[in-house]
Amino acid sequence: MLFRTGLVRRPRLRGRQLIASATLLLACSSFPAGAPSAGAARFVAIAWSDFQQGHGFVQRFATEAPWAFDAGAIAVGGSPSLRFAGNRLYAVGGADGSVAAIDCQSWSVARVYLLGAQSQLLDIAVVGSQVAYLTTRDSTQLLRLNLATGIAQQALDVAGFENPGGILAAGMMAVDAGRLIVQVSRFESSATDAGSAVGPTGYLAVVDIASGQLVDVDPIQPGIQAIALQGTFPKYKMKLLRDPRRLYLSASGEYFDEGGLEEVDLDALASLGLVIAEADGNTAADLGSFAMVAPDRGFLVSSTDFAPSSHLSRFSFTGGVQLEELFVTVDYRVPTMVHDPQTHTVFVPDGGTTNAYSIFDADTGERLNRDPLLLGGPATDIELLCDPEQSCDCAVGYGCTPVPAFSNRGLALLCLALIATGVAFGSVRLASPPACAE
Repeated sequence: MLFRTGLVRRPRLRGRQLIASATLLLACSSFPAGAPSAGAARFVAIAWSDFQQGHGFVQRFATEAPWAFDAGAIAVGGSPSLRFAGNRLYAVGGADGSVAAIDCQSWSVARVYLLGAQSQLLDIAVVGSQVAYLTTRDSTQLLRLNLATGIAQQALDVAGFENPGGILAAGMMAVDAGRLIVQVSRFESSATDAGSAVGPTGYLAVVDIASGQLVDVDPIQPGIQAIALQGTFPKYKMKLLRDPRRLYLSASGEYFDEGGLEEVDLDALASLGLVIAEADGNTAADLGSFAMVAPDRGFLVSSTDFAPSSHLSRFSFTGGVQLEELFVTVDYRVPTMVHDPQTHTVFVPDGGTTNAYSIFDADTGERLNRDPLLLGGPATDIELLCDPEQSCDCAVGYGCTPVPAFSNRGLALLCLALIATGVAFGSVRLASPPACAE
């Protein structure tokens, strides 16, 4: 809020100002004591595959106990991955090349985009009211999907930056400040052999959304430069933080290749190095997905080389990975996990011995649900949803962050102070909550 102050000895309110100030006081005193509003629910969507039926399902549950499903499962394409944007949940069917746009208010499919199984869809990033980008497996060519017409066209090849050559493949994406950030993995000879690679094996290509062109992150160097990662090739969803403006990703490649959890400065568009290094020996054979619960700590899973597995642990930048394992599942790699800042809980899917999901206290690591909350198959993804009725920041790529609010008493005192100092109503600018992108 901006205040215009002056040297006033005995403030006198004009009639219009008095009415406006009284209205402001009445409005302020009606606000709830916190954000979001009382009774407003927030949800987590979880997807799984049903191999017998040959497709996937998506269901949602509240982020507060008892964490039960509040609506029926929605059938989507097989091996679904999830992204939330503008009150819609996009389920990308990697098996059949479909994208289901689910309306989160009615919890029903609003539209299905069919690109065909040959497209091998991987991830989606909604960057505008009618525009989304898609990555596909073993390709660096972005697809541009018109959400109004349903037409998908080849857009930009994100491999157009300077690199030592080899086989490149795009991965997961994130959106920040008008830019699309795309994972790019580089392999020396094949898509399964990075051991003999010369130079970086992982990059982040940065695309200016307005122009649709690659951003040169280092103009001093010849050619267009991408963000060169100090870890190995990237995988899994990336996490963005607002304060400080950072991006975190699992640049962990394959088994025993000394990658780790990498930090990127979003303003400088440069890697700050590994905050958790596999070389330290506390992430078994390979670091997997993770969740940030604070600017300097979070949860991660790691796998042994005996069998695909997920060993859940807490970590901090100063203390490294804690030795205590909170959760273990075998024959399954946790694809992602989410942190809800409102309830300060972490939601971890499981597709190993029990097709279920588990909830943990973000501070203590205590498992909050004693009995497994069962799914119809192995979980393939999980995503935090934003209730459009809340005062939430629904920026694509950031998930939901509640807007801080004063208590009723605090707002009333603030309004009384405005009246007492004779602040003109026209000089007070009240910031409205950010609206969800459509």
